[in-house]
Amino acid sequence: MHEAKYGVNSITVGAAELLLAAAGGGSAVHLARLAEAGVVGQSAVPADRFPAEMAQGLTELANYDPAVLLAPRWSQTTLCGLAWVEMVGGDGGSISPWD
Repeated sequence: MHEAKYGVNSITVGAAELLLAAAGGGSAVHLARLAEAGVVGQSAVPADRFPAEMAQGLTELANYDPAVLLAPRWSQTTLCGLAWVEMVGGDGGSISPWD
């Protein structure tokens, strides 16, 4: 039986989809908007997280759809201007062993 995989942890405010993101080390959750047209976007989770996690047998990302998380559709900075690292885990559970 095929189990559904989760996508990004985002919210919609008005017509805007916003990713819940971690900006590194802090306890605050930040928001990243979709990248503007013609601008290189950032993926919700860095690409190197998937092979490393899978090779080590870790399951933090097992509940998520890699294609959705790796799509480079998000702004490089949060709404408050910080560079962010990765999305915060959502309905699929924690995405990090440190979460």
